[in-house]
Amino acid sequence: MMGSLDSEYKGLDVAIRALARIKKGLPAFEFRILGSGASSKWTRMVVQNGLEDMVDFCGTKPSHEVYDWLSDVDIYLQPSRTEGQGRSVIEAMAMGCPVITSRVGGMKELADPAMQFESENDAELAAIITRLSENHALYCEQIERNYIKSLQFSKQVLTVKREQHYQKFMNWIEGQNK
Repeated sequence: MMGSLDSEYKGLDVAIRALARIKKGLPAFEFRILGSGASSKWTRMVVQNGLEDMVDFCGTKPSHEVYDWLSDVDIYLQPSRTEGQGRSVIEAMAMGCPVITSRVGGMKELADPAMQFESENDAELAAIITRLSENHALYCEQIERNYIKSLQFSKQVLTVKREQHYQKFMNWIEGQNK
C-alpha cells in the first residue's frame, strides 16, 4: 500500500490486523508500505501481531520510481478510512495490480465491488485477500479489469473531458451574456 505513515486515515492498522488474521493460511508474503512518516508506532503494532518478518516500510521514492515499485506488487491494498479520488489506486491499476480497497470516497468507483470492504472491517479485508490469493482465475480477471479501468484516467482521456467541460462552461457564459 501507499500512504503517509503519519495519517491514521490510511488504515494501515486495518491492513496489519487483516494480515495477522490470515498469515498462517497464506503462502509466504511481504507487506510493503510506501510512504513518508515515522514507522516506530507501526513497527510496534507489526511486532504485536507477529508480522515482524513480513512487513517492510519502504520510505519514499521519487515519482518516476513508484511505477517500478508497483510493478513488483502482487496485490495492492488501500484500506483507507476516507479518501478522495484514490490516485495511488489508479496508479496500481495502471500497472496491472489487483486492488483491494475500502468502500470510501472515489475508490468506490474504481475498484471492483467484489474487491471492496467496509472501512475498519479487517475480517472482511482478510477474507478478500484470501479469496484473491487462492483463486488464480479471479486474480487474472482483476489484473485485466483494473488495467482497462485505469485507461479512463489516461492523460489523453482526461484532456478531452477537461476541454469538453470548459467548452460547456464557456457556452453557458456566452448564453448568459445574450
